[in-house]
Amino acid sequence: MIRWATGSGRRFNVSFAEIRHQEQAVAALARTLSAERVPHGFIFCGPAGVGKALAAKALGKTLLCAKPKRGRGAHGPREACGKCEQCRLVERDSHPDLYWFRKPPERAELPIALVTRRQGSPEGPTINESVQLKPMMAESRVTIVEDAELMNEEAANAFLKTFEEAPEGAYLILVVTTLERLLPTIRSRGRLLRFAALPDEFVAKLLERDHGMSAEEAQQAARFAEGSMAQAAALARSNFVAFRGEVMTALAGLDRLKALALADAIDAWAGEQARSEAENKEAKTKVEENFLRRQYVKRALGLLAGVFRDALLVAAEGDGAKLLNADAGELIGRLARELPREKIEEAVQRFHEYQTYVDRNAHIQLLLENACLELAEFCGTTKAESRK
Repeated sequence: MIRWATGSGRRFNVSFAEIRHQEQAVAALARTLSAERVPHGFIFCGPAGVGKALAAKALGKTLLCAKPKRGRGAHGPREACGKCEQCRLVERDSHPDLYWFRKPPERAELPIALVTRRQGSPEGPTINESVQLKPMMAESRVTIVEDAELMNEEAANAFLKTFEEAPEGAYLILVVTTLERLLPTIRSRGRLLRFAALPDEFVAKLLERDHGMSAEEAQQAARFAEGSMAQAAALARSNFVAFRGEVMTALAGLDRLKALALADAIDAWAGEQARSEAENKEAKTKVEENFLRRQYVKRALGLLAGVFRDALLVAAEGDGAKLLNADAGELIGRLARELPREKIEEAVQRFHEYQTYVDRNAHIQLLLENACLELAEFCGTTKAESRK
C-alpha cells in the first residue's frame, strides 16, 4: 500500500486529464512518457496547491499500470489504463509498490531519519530503502517525496546517491515549491517540470464553491493567493480579507508609533491564525505552530510588498493598471506620484527581502518592527534619518 509515512497524504482519484491549467507541464510529461526510455528521477516544481501532487500520482499510476494505453494515435504518450488491478490499487491508495513521503507536521525540516535508517526512523521503509526494494506486484516501484526542498543538508546528502543511482525499475518524483533549497547536484539529476500559478478566476471559483466565500471575498483572496490553491485555502480559513482592510486603513496615516502598532497587529494576526490552523492538524506542536506563524508573517509582508508593486504599476501604466489593491487607489496613487520610481522599486525589493529573512529564522517581532518602521519611511511620514 502507499506509505503515508509522515501523516496525512494525498488521497484522490487521478488522471492527467484532471490536471487543470497546467498544459505545459502535462505536455512535457506526455513527451517524456512517449520516449523509449523514461528517466528514473523527476522534479515537479511550482507553487503549493497547483496540481503537482495530482500529477505525481498520475505519473506513478502510469508507471505502475499493467496495460498502459497509448493516447492520441499509435505513437502517443503512455497513459494508465485505469482498469487493471495496479491502477485500482493506486486509486485506493493501497498499491504495495507506491511509497509517498512528506515532512512530518511536527518538524520544520524533512529529517534525515526519514531519508535513511537512523534512530527515530519510521517502522516501514525510509525513502532510500523504498527505492532499493524489489517490486511486490508491478514491474516497477515509485517513490514520491513531497517537501523535498525541506531536506536539511545532512538529509539531502544522504539522499543524493539514491537519486543519482536508483536501480533499474525504480522511479523517484520530488515535489517542491522552490529549487533554491535543493542541492545543485540533486537538481541536475532529475527531469524538471515546472508547474504554473493557477488563474485568479479559477482560484476564486474554487473558493466560492469549497469555502463558502462571497464572490467579492473570493476575488480578493484569489488576487493575493499568487495562483496557489493551498495559499488561497489558507487565506479563506483566516480572516485575511478583514485583516487586509485594517492594514490598508493603517497605511493611510502611518507614523512611527502607528508603524510599531501595525507590527504588533501583524504578529498577533499571524500567531492567531497559526494557533487555529495547528489545532486542526494531527500534530499540535510548538514547532508546527511556529512554522505556520512564519508563513502567515510572509503573507502579511507580501501584502505590504503588493502595495508598492501597485504603485510601480500606476507609475508605469497610469490609472488603467490592473492592481492587487484596487480599493486603495488613493494611497497607491499618492505613492506613485510622490515617490521616485527607484524608491518604489527599492520598497518592493525590501519587503521581498524581509520575506526571505523569515525563512532564515529571523526574530519575528524585531523583523516586523523594522519592516513597519521602514514602511512608514517609504510612505513618506517619517524622515529618512529615522530609519533603523
